[in-house]
Amino acid sequence: MHNKMFKFNFQTFLSQFTKQKQTLLNSAKAKKTTEDQTPVMIIKQSMDSASSPRVGVHLCPVQPAPCAQRLRMVIFFLILLHTNCIRFKIDNLKPNLLGKIKIGSDLTEVEGQVVNNALINIPFRIPINANRLYITDYNNSYVKVYGNDGDLDFIIGNVPTKNNLKIKALNQKLGKIGLLAVSSEDDLFIQNRISSGVAAEEIEKANSFSKNSGYFDTKEKESIASYLLHLDSKGKMISIIGVSGKNSEPFRYIESMYAYDKNRLAVYHKFAEQMQLNYYINDELVGSIKEGNLTIFNSPESIDYKIKLDTIIPHKDGDYALVSFSFIGKKDSRFKFRRIYKYNFDAVEPESLLKELQYPSEILFSVNTNREFFIWETENKGESVKLQVHDKDGNHINNKRLQFPSPRLNWRETYMDENDNIYSIKTSSGYLELYSWN
Repeated sequence: MHNKMFKFNFQTFLSQFTKQKQTLLNSAKAKKTTEDQTPVMIIKQSMDSASSPRVGVHLCPVQPAPCAQRLRMVIFFLILLHTNCIRFKIDNLKPNLLGKIKIGSDLTEVEGQVVNNALINIPFRIPINANRLYITDYNNSYVKVYGNDGDLDFIIGNVPTKNNLKIKALNQKLGKIGLLAVSSEDDLFIQNRISSGVAAEEIEKANSFSKNSGYFDTKEKESIASYLLHLDSKGKMISIIGVSGKNSEPFRYIESMYAYDKNRLAVYHKFAEQMQLNYYINDELVGSIKEGNLTIFNSPESIDYKIKLDTIIPHKDGDYALVSFSFIGKKDSRFKFRRIYKYNFDAVEPESLLKELQYPSEILFSVNTNREFFIWETENKGESVKLQVHDKDGNHINNKRLQFPSPRLNWRETYMDENDNIYSIKTSSGYLELYSWN
């Protein structure tokens, strides 16, 4: 119904309707002038206490029909209908296969393991650039780079010289690999852990209200000391990045990394038991948003609500980030609402409140180049997802629906990359598949 409604030009229709309205108003005005000057005879019967009834003649004007009022009501209804159609307009996206790679133990395959009927050691995000898929081999500490045809292009890591395969290898001594990020200029950032040991108290506990319902993660959140290795497109080491930039203290738990062009990088991580977002240019720290510095946790709302940080997502230009908080009732420990604020880097107070969400299934998903942000909303018991599109001021302007083909359990993480592409990872019949949504 709504799609059909959008086939006509509303502005043209409104212009034509306005002309017709003016014609009717002019006609009504002329009619009113004529009727005001035309007396109508009304016979009125009155009674005196001591006489018989007397009949009098009075001249009364007849009120014109309220044309203008009816027209205003019609226009208001049409504008309201147009607004609702925009709000509920949905672009149905379809998954398109970008590449599929065989899962197995061979050097050319994606290393995966089945534990309790669940496939683990498979990355939950796959960076892609120039038709190349960058995949972590956790068991062997390799970064395997595939073409979208599924063939292995080259390997980064300490690869045996005698592998009996004609595979290009960029030798780089790596420890236990974590996350990867690739820029549009083919700069590669690798989380390189120093140790493989994990203390039980260091495992991050996920906030169930902060993850979108399609989130699928088979790895523990390990707070192991690590650095970021910055490699150029030829695999040459450029620098080693710590929390404060080059050659500084190591990272601990890293939740996400974003690599942009012009040698820019954003890292959302945990430091001193607090989450923070760091922004780097030329591998030097230029700004951050730190959970422990935000004044919202001591705001008047903190009297009635326990305020929890959900996530911090940067805009690629590095001038601001969106910060999402959940408000949990202190009396009943139930989710009440979520707020999304705009924060400038190094600020402790928000620049503005952009959105308040009433349902726990509505999660901040991403921010694109045009400064629009997306809210993840689960539909149909997880079989589909609606992405609410909001402009930079928080106005709901569009929707995108992702309908996952059955079986839903084969679909893993869905994410948006730094170039505003939406991807989903799927495992099927022994293959790891990457899809884009268009």
